[in-house]
Amino acid sequence: MKGLVVEAFGGPLVLQDVAKGEPSPGEVVGKVLACGVGLTTRNCLRGDLGSDPKLLPFIPGDELVGVVEQCGLGVNEKLIGKLVTAYF
Repeated sequence: MKGLVVEAFGGPLVLQDVAKGEPSPGEVVGKVLACGVGLTTRNCLRGDLGSDPKLLPFIPGDELVGVVEQCGLGVNEKLIGKLVTAYF
């Protein structure tokens, strides 16, 4: 899949191919349908919310809505196909 990746705090976003994640126990993986990009995202891009190089690279964005595609161990698979939301 494609993602806009932060490789360096304060640097440009880089469009690149990224691997789709796998859910860990207790987690789900979802397909993002919409994602807000606002002040919190800007602060993340600049490193204002933590500039530890171990946090890089990452794909920014929060206030998202999506659909559950995969469930990790211990998560009810009836959630697959359900709408979900998350925020920073």
